Amino acid sequence: MKITIKSDKKITAFQQEFTAFFPYLKVEFFTHPHDEGAATGSKYMISKRIKTLGQLAEIQGESDFVFTAEMTVGIFEQALWNKYALAVQVFRKSMGSYIETTTSDKWTLGKQNSKGDESSHTILEMVYEQRTNEPD
Repeated sequence: MKITIKSDKKITAFQQEFTAFFPYLKVEFFTHPHDEGAATGSKYMISKRIKTLGQLAEIQGESDFVFTAEMTVGIFEQALWNKYALAVQVFRKSMGSYIETTTSDKWTLGKQNSKGDESSHTILEMVYEQRTNEPD
C-alpha cells in the first residue's frame, strides 16, 4: 500500500486514501507528535483552515509513503513523523464513534481494522436485536 506525499496534496485526500485501505480506521493530523501510548489533545488537531500537507510540513518534491497491514500503528505514525515531519494519530471505529489507538499502538494496522470491523458488527447486531424485540 502506498500514499503519494507532495506539498499540494490535500490532507483530506490523504485521509480518504488511508481509509480506503482500512475502512474502520482514520488518520488525524496534529501540530506535534505524541509520545508512544499517549493521547494527543484535541486542541493540537489541525484546523480545517490547513488544507494541504505543504501547509503543515515542509514537503520537498514528491515521494511514495509505503506501508503494510502488518505495520504497527506506532511504527506507521513514527515513520510519517521521521520522513515528513507529519504528526498523525490513528483512530479506530468503535461502537459507532472513533477512539484514539493510544493503548494499542503496538497492534498492527490490520488488527486495528479488524477490531473496528468487529465492533461495527456488534453495534449493528445490538440495534437489530433491540428492534426485533420491541413490542408491536
